[in-house]
Amino acid sequence: IKAALAALLTDPDDALRQVDELLKSAGSDRTLTAKARYARSRASAMKGLGQQAAADAQDALAAFKAAGDVPGQCDALRALTEARVIEGRPEEAAKEVEDALSRFKAGGSALGEAAALLAQGELLSAQEDYGGSADKATAAQERIKQVQDADAAWLLLRLSEFQMSSWKPEEAAEAAQGALKIFRGLPGGAGKPGEGAA
Repeated sequence: IKAALAALLTDPDDALRQVDELLKSAGSDRTLTAKARYARSRASAMKGLGQQAAADAQDALAAFKAAGDVPGQCDALRALTEARVIEGRPEEAAKEVEDALSRFKAGGSALGEAAALLAQGELLSAQEDYGGSADKATAAQERIKQVQDADAAWLLLRLSEFQMSSWKPEEAAEAAQGALKIFRGLPGGAGKPGEGAA
């Protein structure tokens, strides 16, 4: 999975090939299958294949949900939102993100809520609603403060990236500094996604 995700940066075709091999060998390993579907969704999105990206993101989201893997759900939700934008179906993305936000709220997952709010912000930004986008980013950051683990730190880095793309360098720096503070406080230093408790 790591090699396939790394290949996304340079060669989405290679990433797709690697993920397809992983899927063939995954067998009944649900976690590996979910991660591979997520990776394939990202690779398909990079190639502009919105329909394929959305199908894989939906499969990954369902598998992560069945496993109770909130960080995985957060990643798959972002991939699904991106795929829907590529498909030209932002209304469907908005409904899916709102459903996820409701589910995370009902389950008491601050990390999940933050990820869904950030996905809403990214979606609003793609629709050029920059005021609404900024409000969602602020709300996401408030939820992230409730969680102090590696997954929260990674989500803060994603928020930082989003803030930079929104031309908000001060907010981006604040989010990145928050992530660094969390990473430094973890046993052994910087953690890997999925090592924290959601």
